[in-house]
Amino acid sequence: MASDQADDAAITEAASIIAATLRRLPTLLPVVEAACTAVAAILKNPKLGDDIAIALIGTRNPTLIPIGEGIAKIAAEVQVLNGEHEHGRTN
Repeated sequence: MASDQADDAAITEAASIIAATLRRLPTLLPVVEAACTAVAAILKNPKLGDDIAIALIGTRNPTLIPIGEGIAKIAAEVQVLNGEHEHGRTN
């Protein structure tokens, strides 16, 4: 039960941070929408996250690189949760 409460608190905090950021910088809305779409795609096909991350990091754009790194972490975690893991993977 405590874990569920911690998860709920983390979700609420994340939502508050995203909402506050979008109020200050509404031009980021398409980026947030794209990131949410990427996460949804990763939940359906975790290996797709690797491709998305590589594409974002490969742009060498300083704004997109951390997003790509975050997508890679999400994809790796989903793969582990699904029992999928690659030998030698270092995420």
